[in-house]
Amino acid sequence: MPSRALCVATLCLVLLSVLVLPASGLGAVGWAAWVLLMVLGKSWLISEQFMELRHAPKLWRMALLLWPLLLGLLLVGLWSAAQ
Repeated sequence: MPSRALCVATLCLVLLSVLVLPASGLGAVGWAAWVLLMVLGKSWLISEQFMELRHAPKLWRMALLLWPLLLGLLLVGLWSAAQ
């Protein structure tokens, strides 16, 4: 995917999150879920496109996708425990 298309897609996602999420009334949990989805999507783009790991073994690809997800879930768990 060309870099221009990635920039446009990222800009559209940012605008969508700024315009839609506050009106939806999801609150902090909604924002946290949205950020986790964005992080997972960005990690997929980095590993598959930038690092060109499309042809790497599935274990490596899954590890690179699960690592940011696990860190995000850990942060959400710590945040919710502190509340």
